[in-house]
Amino acid sequence: MSDLLSPAAAGALMGVGADRIAQLVRDGTLNATRTPGGHIRIDRVEVERVVADRAGNPTGPAPDDETDDMSRESATMDGDSPRRQNWEDVPPWKRRVREAQADVEVLSLDDQKEKLRAARADREAARERAESERERRDEEAKRLKQLKAHAMAWYVGFDVPSNVRAHVAREIEQAVTSARYPSGLTLEHAHALLKADVDGFLADWRKQRDAEVRAKQEPLIRETTILAGVVHGMKQMPDEWDAETRKAFEHECRRAVTREYTVGMDQDDAKAIADEVLDRWLGDYSSDRESVEQDERDDDAFDDEEEEEEEEEEDDDDTYDDENEDGDFEDGEDDEDDEDDERW
Repeated sequence: MSDLLSPAAAGALMGVGADRIAQLVRDGTLNATRTPGGHIRIDRVEVERVVADRAGNPTGPAPDDETDDMSRESATMDGDSPRRQNWEDVPPWKRRVREAQADVEVLSLDDQKEKLRAARADREAARERAESERERRDEEAKRLKQLKAHAMAWYVGFDVPSNVRAHVAREIEQAVTSARYPSGLTLEHAHALLKADVDGFLADWRKQRDAEVRAKQEPLIRETTILAGVVHGMKQMPDEWDAETRKAFEHECRRAVTREYTVGMDQDDAKAIADEVLDRWLGDYSSDRESVEQDERDDDAFDDEEEEEEEEEEDDDDTYDDENEDGDFEDGEDDEDDEDDERW
C-alpha cells in the first residue's frame, strides 16, 4: 500500500514549504491525488523520485523551445491533452524568471497586505476619533443644557409672565453657546455671566412692571414722601417757637414739598426741601427776633425816660412842698384865692 503524504509532509522531505509543493503539483512536477474532501495527497514514492532526480541532475537538460512546442502541438493534434511540463524539464533561466516573478508577486501581495493593514489602522483611528468627537459633542451639549436649565430655574422668577419666560428662554437658547460659554470657564464665572444675560433679557419687562406698580402706588408714595419731609422739618424746629409759628411753618413746609414734588422723588429730597424752608424761616425769625429785641430795647429806653421824668416831677413836688412849709408862698396864695371867691 502506497504512503500518501500531505503537502506539508512532502515539503519536509524535500526541504521546501507547502506552498512550493503546491506549485510543483500545479506544474506537474509532482503527481498528486485528491481525497474525497478535496485535500491534496502525494505518494511518498513520487516525492522520493523527484528528490532522486534533483540529486542526479540538478539543472536537467535544456530542451529546445521549438521542439517542445512542436511536441505539444503534435500531441494536441493527435487528440491527446497536452501534459503539463515538469519542473525538472524547465530550463534554469526560466526557473529563475518564474521564481523572480513569484518573488515580485509575493512582494506585491506583501505591499497590498501592508496597505490593507495601514488602511484598516487608519479606519480604526478615524472611527476612534469620530467616537471621541461624538462623545465630546454630547458632553458639551449636556453642559450647555445644564447651564440653560440653571438660568431658567434660578434667574427667572416665578412672577415673570409665561410670554416673557418664553422670550427669555429663546434668548438664552441663542446666547448660551460654546463660543460665549467655553468649557474652560469656571462654574462660578459661568453662573455670573448667565445672571447678567438674564437680567439684560428681563430689563425691559422689569422697567415696565416697576412703572406700572409705581403708577398704582404713586398717590401713596407722594403722600408718604411729603409727610416725611414735613415731619423732618418739624423735628428741626427751635423749641422757642410758639404754637402759632409752628403751625405756620408746618403749612409752609408742606406747601413747599408739595410744590416741588416730582415722580421718582425720594424722602431724602423731600427732607432737603424741608431743610431749605427751615433755613429760610430761621433767617426770618432771627431778623424778626432782632426787631422785637430792638423794640423791647426802645420800650425799655422809653420807660426809663418816663421814670426819669416822673422822678423829676416827684423832685419838683418835693421842692414845692418844702416851700409851702415855710408859709410865705402859701399864705399869699390863699389870700388871692379868697379875694377871687368874694368877687364871684
